[in-house]
Amino acid sequence: MKRILGIAIFFALCSLLLPFVGVWVGQLWQTDGSSPYSGSPSITASPAPTAPTSSQSIPVFITDSQTVEQIPLEEFVLGSVASEMPITWPDEALKAQAIASRSYALARVQLNDGSDESLQGAAFSASPKQHLGFVRTEQMQQMWGSEYEQNYARLKALVESTAGMVLQYNGDTALACYHAISAGHTEASENVWATALPYLAGVDSSLDMTSPDYEVSTEMTSQEVYYALQMAFPDLQLEGDPVEWFGEPLLTDAGYIETLPVGTAFLKGVDVRTALGLRSACFSIAYADGVFTFTTKGYGHGVGMSQYGAYTLALTGKTYDAILATYYPSTSIVSQS
Repeated sequence: MKRILGIAIFFALCSLLLPFVGVWVGQLWQTDGSSPYSGSPSITASPAPTAPTSSQSIPVFITDSQTVEQIPLEEFVLGSVASEMPITWPDEALKAQAIASRSYALARVQLNDGSDESLQGAAFSASPKQHLGFVRTEQMQQMWGSEYEQNYARLKALVESTAGMVLQYNGDTALACYHAISAGHTEASENVWATALPYLAGVDSSLDMTSPDYEVSTEMTSQEVYYALQMAFPDLQLEGDPVEWFGEPLLTDAGYIETLPVGTAFLKGVDVRTALGLRSACFSIAYADGVFTFTTKGYGHGVGMSQYGAYTLALTGKTYDAILATYYPSTSIVSQS
């Protein structure tokens, strides 16, 4: 029971910390993977409910209409994959995403106790209109235009080939987190959400460094940085020359900022990332002529499967099961259908 409660707390932290943060340019990705769906699941001492089968529906809070909809599980998985990965990517990467999306969604449903009143009983939320977490055929038509029919047929066949498949760890559905691009090594879950899960311990993903979007620089004036930090941390004191606002960071083993001296405080790297709207918590800081330059590596929280990493592994001939085994070690693929 302690292990189950620990995972439940992890889910809640995962949901609250970084809900829907970024949108990729040119529909490369629709979210940064920071949290595939929003919500704050938790459980009581009673056993978790049985997970939905492929023929059942799951309750999803649609933020566009502020209503809960019952969406057939496999329809949801198809819409999730369409929103999470470019349709031009290899079959094996898309199949890996389908299993990861299904696993994450089912785990959220299993642990949902309805305590998050904002979700009106749903386990998580999605925004089809913003391409966050799930899209409908309407959005797919907009995304794919004249190639909609052939793309839809291909994606539907790929998702159906994985129907009912989920990742499990010690008999529990795995929290199959994912993100867009790692910093070259995925991050351990405890460095982002304080709870360590063995299958989210962090793995090498050096092929991510080949992404054209791996390293990005963002400029902000000192005034913009000041106001953003004050809004996020009202008690923070920033005084004197802006060049002295930030100190030397403490890094995690994966290269992300664990803690960073900012003004009079020591802040978590993930919190600074959120406050400044940066692409990841792996960043460096430069200052000149009243302007800060933040250079980030990767995109997203860095935990679980790197979607670009899955893409590169598929290009090298890796199958979906090998991709999932790389990013979620010690898990197994189990068919629930």
